[in-house]
Amino acid sequence: MEVWNTVGQAAIGWLVESVLGSLFTDKLSSWLRRVNLDDDVEELVSEMRNVAVVLEAAKGMKVGDQNEPMAGSLLHLKDLLYDAEDVLDKLDYCRLQEQIIKGNSGDVTSPPTPYFVSITRWFTVTGWKRKREENHTHLDNKIQFSATIKQIAGKLRDACGDVSKGLKINGLKSPEASNLRHQSTARATNATTSYLLEPKVYGRAVEVESIKKLILTNRSKGITVVPIVGNGGMGKTTLAQLVYKDPAVGSQFDVMIWVHVSDKFDMVRVTREILECVSKKQPKEASNFNMLQQDLEEQMRYKKFLIVLDDVWDVRKDDWKKLLAPLRPNNHVDPSQKEATCKMIIITTRIQSVAESLGTEQLIKLRALEDDDIWSLFKKHAFGNDKHDSNPTLQNLGRIIVKELKGNPLAAKTVGALLGRNLTIDHWSSIIENKEWQSLKRTDDGIMHALKLSYDNLPNQLQQCFSYCSLFPKGYSFSEAQLVQIWIAQGFVEKSSEKLERKGVEYLEELVNSGFFEQVKSMRSSSKDFVMHDLMHDLARMVSKTEYATIEGSEGKELVNSTHLHYLRLENDEFGALPQALSNCYHLQVLDIGSCGIPSFIPNDINKLVNLRHLVGEDEVFSRIAGIGEMTSLQELTNFEVQNSIGFEIAQIQSMSELVELGVSQLKNITRRDEACGARLRDKKNLEKLHLSWMGSMSQDGYNSDESYDTTSQDGYNSDESYDNEYETEHFPDIAREVLHGLEPHHKLKHLRISLFNGATSPTWLLSSLTCLQTLHLENCGKWQRLPLERLLLLRKLVLIKMENATEVSIPSLEELVLIELPRLKTWSCTSVRDLNFSLRCLNIKHCPLLKVGPLFENCQQFEVQRKSWLSHLSQLTIHSCPHFCVHNTLPPSPIVSKLSIAGVSTLPTVKGSSSGTLRIGHPNDFGYSFDEGSDQLITLDDKVLSFHSLRFLTELVINGCQNLTSISFESLRQLICLRSLSIYNCLKLFSSNVPLELAHEDTQGANRNVLPSLEQLDIMNCGITGKWLSLMLQQAQALRELSLRDCNQITGLSIEEEQSTEASSLKYPGDTTSNSDQDGLLRIPLNLISSLKDIFIERCFGIKLNESMEGFARFTSLERLQIEVCPNLLSSLVHIDGYNEQENKRLLPLSLQELALCFDDLPENLLPGFLRNPNPICLKKLTVLCGTNLKSLELQSCVALEELDIIDCESLATLEGLQSLSSLRYLNVFGCPDLPAYLESLSGKVPELCPRLEKLHVGASTLTTSFCKHLTSLKFLRLHSGNEEVARLTDEQERALQLLSSLQELQFDCCHKLVDLPTVLHSLLSLKSLEISSCRSITKLPEKGLPPSLQELDISYCSKELTDQCIPLSSKMKVKIRRE
Repeated sequence: MEVWNTVGQAAIGWLVESVLGSLFTDKLSSWLRRVNLDDDVEELVSEMRNVAVVLEAAKGMKVGDQNEPMAGSLLHLKDLLYDAEDVLDKLDYCRLQEQIIKGNSGDVTSPPTPYFVSITRWFTVTGWKRKREENHTHLDNKIQFSATIKQIAGKLRDACGDVSKGLKINGLKSPEASNLRHQSTARATNATTSYLLEPKVYGRAVEVESIKKLILTNRSKGITVVPIVGNGGMGKTTLAQLVYKDPAVGSQFDVMIWVHVSDKFDMVRVTREILECVSKKQPKEASNFNMLQQDLEEQMRYKKFLIVLDDVWDVRKDDWKKLLAPLRPNNHVDPSQKEATCKMIIITTRIQSVAESLGTEQLIKLRALEDDDIWSLFKKHAFGNDKHDSNPTLQNLGRIIVKELKGNPLAAKTVGALLGRNLTIDHWSSIIENKEWQSLKRTDDGIMHALKLSYDNLPNQLQQCFSYCSLFPKGYSFSEAQLVQIWIAQGFVEKSSEKLERKGVEYLEELVNSGFFEQVKSMRSSSKDFVMHDLMHDLARMVSKTEYATIEGSEGKELVNSTHLHYLRLENDEFGALPQALSNCYHLQVLDIGSCGIPSFIPNDINKLVNLRHLVGEDEVFSRIAGIGEMTSLQELTNFEVQNSIGFEIAQIQSMSELVELGVSQLKNITRRDEACGARLRDKKNLEKLHLSWMGSMSQDGYNSDESYDTTSQDGYNSDESYDNEYETEHFPDIAREVLHGLEPHHKLKHLRISLFNGATSPTWLLSSLTCLQTLHLENCGKWQRLPLERLLLLRKLVLIKMENATEVSIPSLEELVLIELPRLKTWSCTSVRDLNFSLRCLNIKHCPLLKVGPLFENCQQFEVQRKSWLSHLSQLTIHSCPHFCVHNTLPPSPIVSKLSIAGVSTLPTVKGSSSGTLRIGHPNDFGYSFDEGSDQLITLDDKVLSFHSLRFLTELVINGCQNLTSISFESLRQLICLRSLSIYNCLKLFSSNVPLELAHEDTQGANRNVLPSLEQLDIMNCGITGKWLSLMLQQAQALRELSLRDCNQITGLSIEEEQSTEASSLKYPGDTTSNSDQDGLLRIPLNLISSLKDIFIERCFGIKLNESMEGFARFTSLERLQIEVCPNLLSSLVHIDGYNEQENKRLLPLSLQELALCFDDLPENLLPGFLRNPNPICLKKLTVLCGTNLKSLELQSCVALEELDIIDCESLATLEGLQSLSSLRYLNVFGCPDLPAYLESLSGKVPELCPRLEKLHVGASTLTTSFCKHLTSLKFLRLHSGNEEVARLTDEQERALQLLSSLQELQFDCCHKLVDLPTVLHSLLSLKSLEISSCRSITKLPEKGLPPSLQELDISYCSKELTDQCIPLSSKMKVKIRRE
C-alpha cells in the first residue's frame, strides 16, 4: 500500500508550478497575443490551475492496490500535463526562432523546461519524463497548434473531473473546499523506547565508549548536548539505547528519560513527556505551557539527568531554547543545596545541521559498519544463532550479498531476516543472479522505508533534484557546478530574488546536510565533488521509476536536434566536430564539452544559443566563437581573445550583462581608451571575476586557488606565457594605461587578475572604486614600483608574481599573501600588524633574493607582549629561495599548520610537511644516499630550531641528509606525544658520540623511559648511530612495533636488555674475541619490546652479530615479519664451528612469525634447513629466500600454513622438501633456480596432489610440464619470464601443459627477450580474460589462430612496432592498453 505523497504527487505539483510559474511568461503571453493563440493557451492554463486545486485534495490518499482507479487517474493527469508542457515549450521555441531570425536577440531569454541529455562514448543518459513523439519547431500550421491545445485542455478537464469524483466517493472534501491548504500526512513511524530490540549489537563499541567517556568525565555545570547523526538505518537509536542501558552510565544520574520526538518538534508535547517521566504521573491535559515548565523546573532542580531525544528532525533555535529553559541550572540556588553538575542530553538525528546547531560537543557521525561487523549482523538474522556454520556455500553467497549492503545495519537485518526464511542454495543464487536482494530492502520495515522518510521530509524542489540524479550510474561523481547547472536547466530551482546558481548551491548544501549526497575528494582543489551513497541511489531509482528513463547505446545521438533540449553533455570526443544542428537548440542552457578537448569544428552560428547560461570547455573554445556577444545569457566567458577581425572586437562583450566570470586576452590589440570603454565592464553588476591579459590565454583558476602558481613548475608556480621583446614597443605603456582605464569594472567586482600589463602605474579605479575587491592577482606587470594596497579594506588574497620593479608593497589585513619572483623587494608593510597576525591564513614567498624582513617577522618580540600566540591562525607557510629572509621565531607557529615548506633560507633548515601529519627535515627524497646542503648548519635539533610544542599532533617525522646533525634533544622529542613513525636517513654524525652521563644515568635508573609514548615505527638508514645510543632510544619508545636498521655499521651486536648484568664487560662470539669498545656497538633490546615488536628489518649491517645466548629470534613472541638482508655475520653467529647442532633442537623462530625474508650472497649450507626446522608446525605464511650458490635443499615440512613462496637466484637449489604438504600455498615464484623445474616435474609424478590451491605462478617456461600443470586446478594467474632461458617458442610439451590450466584467467609474458612466437594454443584458453606482453621485443605478431574469445583486456608494453600496430584495431572488441618506448 503506497501513499500518494511520493514522487507522483511531487512530480505533478512541481510540473504545474514549473509551467505556470516559469514557462508561461509575459514574453510568451505577448507573442501569443500577436499570433492569435492567446485564448487557446489561456484555456489550457486555466485547466492546469484546476489540476493544482485537485492535487491539494489528493494529498494523503492511498492509491495502492486497493485504489487502482484513482492511481490510474492521477497518472493519466500527469501524462496530460507533460503534453501541455510540450506544446507550450514548442510555442516558446517558435517565438525564439522568429526573433533570432529577425536578428533581435536582446530579449529572447526563455525559462527552463525540463529536458536533459548526456551523450557519451559508452552510454547515453536521457532525462525524459516520457518519450516525445514528434518535433515540429515551426509555426507553419497555426490551426494545428490551436487544435492540439484545445484537445489537451479538454482532456485535462475530463481527467480533473474523474479525480474529483474519486475524491467524493472516498468521502473527502471537494477540491473547492480545500482552499489549497496544505495538510501534511502523518509520518508512519513507530515510536521508540530505551529498550534494545536485539540482545547483541555489532560494531559500535568505539562510539559507545566515546559517549561513555564524555559522560563519566563531564564536570560542566551547564547542559551538555551530545548529537548522534547518520542516515536512516545506521543505528542511531540503537547506539543511544546502548548508552542509556549501560550500568556505568546509569549510576551517574538521578533521572533518566527517553522521548521519541519524530518529524514534528512539538516542544509542549516533549516537555509534557519529560515531566511525565520524572514525576511518574501524567500531567493534566489542560495545563498551559508555562505551568508545565514551572512543574518541570521544580521536579528537575538539583537532579543529575540524562535525557535522550530520539529521531529529531527540524528544530527552531527559539523552540530549543524554550525547551531547555526549565532544565538549565538555577541562578538562585538554595545555599543548602548543591547544584548538579551532570546534566546531559543525547539527541539522534538524520540532519547534520540540526546536530551542529543543537550539540555542545563534537557530533558522533555514524558511518557504515566494518566488513566483519556487517557480516556478523547479517549472519545472525539470516542463519540464526546456531546454523551459520552448517552450510559453507550459503555463507559464501551471503558474503556476496553483504557487500552490496554497503555496511548499513538495517539493510543487513532486513535482507538477512528475509533470506533466512528460505535457506537453500538455489534460492540465494537466484537472488544474487537477478539482484533480487535490492527488492528485499523495500519492505515496510526495511531500509528503503527508513530512507524514504527522509525523502518525504524534503521540500518539493529538492525531491525533484534528488530523484533526477537516479539517471546517473552508481558511484558517479558530480561536480558542484554540474549538479547546479542540471537542476537549473531542468527547472527544479525555484525563481527568487537570489541568483539561480546561488539558490542551486543552497539546494545541494541541504541535500548533503540531509545525507542524500556526500562530498568526496576532488582532483581539482578549486572544485567540490559529490556522490550518492549506493543505498541513496537505490532510493532515487525507486521513487523516480515512473518519471525518468535511461537509454543505452547510440539512440541518444539523434536527440541533439530536440526542441526541448536544455542540458547537453558530450564526453570522450566521439564526434570530433560539434553537430551543426546544435545551433538550433535555442532552449539549451548548459553545453558541457569539457572532457572532449577542443572540437575540430564549431558551428558558425552557435552564437544563436541565446539561452545558454554555461558553456563548459577549454579556453580555446570561447576564443573560436565569432559574435559571441549574441549569447547574452552566458555567465562564464573564461577567454575572450580580442582580435582585429569581425566578431572578435572587444565590443562583443557589451551586451553580455549576465556575465559572472570574464577573461579577456590579447588586449594589446586594443589601441584606444574609447574602444576599451565599449566593453561596458562598468555596467556589468553581476560580474564577480575578471582576468585582463595583454597577451595569450590564461588559467581559469587564478582568482581563488593556488593551482595556477603552485603545482606545475619546478619552483612551484606557473605564470602566464613569457612575452617577447617586441611587446614593449608594439604596445606603448601610455596606450596600455589608457586601455586599462577604459576597462574599469563594476564596483562590486570581487576577484581581479591583471597579467602582462606594461604600464608604469596602476589605474585610479583599482584603489578608489573597487570597494568590494577580495582577491587581487598581478602578474608580469613589470613596471609597477609602488603597490599601496592598504586602502582595499575587504581584500583577503593578494598574489604578486614576476613584478620585476616592485620595491614597496603595503597591504591590509589579508588572509592569503603570495609573493613570487620580486627581485627588488626588500620588505613589505601593513596597516595593522596585530590584525594581520590574527587574519593571515596562508603565506607563500618564493624567489625574493633581497627580501630580509616583513611584518610579523621583524616584530616578534612585540607579539610576545601583545599576543600569546604568534600567527595562531596560519595554516600554510612557504618560503623558498629567500636567502636573506630572517625568521626570529621557531616554526611551525601553531599546531594547525597543514602545509609548511622552507627551502633556501640561510637561517633555517629545509623543512616540508605539516604540524599534524608528516614533517620532513632535510633532503626531500627518501631513496639513495643524498645530503641536503640547506641543512648543513643544523647541528642540534631542539626547541631553538623547531617549534616542538606546535608539533604535539605530529604523527610522522623524517630527518634525511643532515650531514652535520649530531644530536636530537630528548626533551624536545618528549613533546611529540602523537608521533607514530620516526625515520632517520643519511645523518652520518647523529648519535655517533658517547652517550652523555646524565642520559646514561637516567637509563640505568629507569627514569623517564617513555619519551616517545606513541612511537610504533623506527627506521634508521645510513647513520652513525651506535648500539648504545639506539638502546637508549628504544627504552624511550615502549609502544614500538616496527624496527628497521639499514647500513648502520656502528652497531656490532644484538642482545636483550636483561642480559646486561652478565654481558656488560664483553661480547663473546664463537671464534671471536672482542674488546670493551664493542660495548658501544652493542644494541640491547629492552625486555618489554621482545613481547611487542611485530616487525624487524635488518639490511646491510655488515658487522652486527647475535649474542650467543639469544638463540635466534624465538624470544620475540609477537614477531610477525622478519627480514635479514646482506648481514653475513648475523645468522652465521647462530652456527657452531662444526655446523648447526640439530640434537639441541633449538627453535630459532617464534611461532608467531608470518613472513620471513632471507637475502644473502652466500648463505651457510647447513643454516637454512635448521633455521626453518621446528618440532611443531609454524604459522609462517610467506617465505622469501634469495641467496647464492651454497643452498642445495630447502626444508618446508614445518611450514604447513605457507601461502606465498619466493625463491630467487638460488643456483644450487635442487629440492624443496615437504612441498607436497603445503596445501595452503597460493603463490609460487621461482626465478634463477635452474635445477628446480626438473625437481617439480619429478615430484609431480610421485604424489597424488601438489599445490591444489595455487592461484598465482611466476616461473620460466621450462617449469611448464604436463605432469606439473595437471595438478594446478586452481591456477588463475601465470607469469612467464625468460630468466636464464633463451627460448624462441614454447615446446609442444609446454603448450600441452599450458592447455591443462583450465582455470587460467590472467597470462603474462615478461621480459622474454628471445621469444619470437606466442603459444599457438593461446586461442584455446577459454577462461582467459587478460593477456599482458611486456618487454618482449622479438614478438612481431599474434598467433595465427588468434586470441581466445573470452579475452577482455590486452596490455602491450614496450614491444615491437609490428605487434603494437596489430593490436590497436582490437580496441573495438576489448580493452587495449599500449605503452611505447
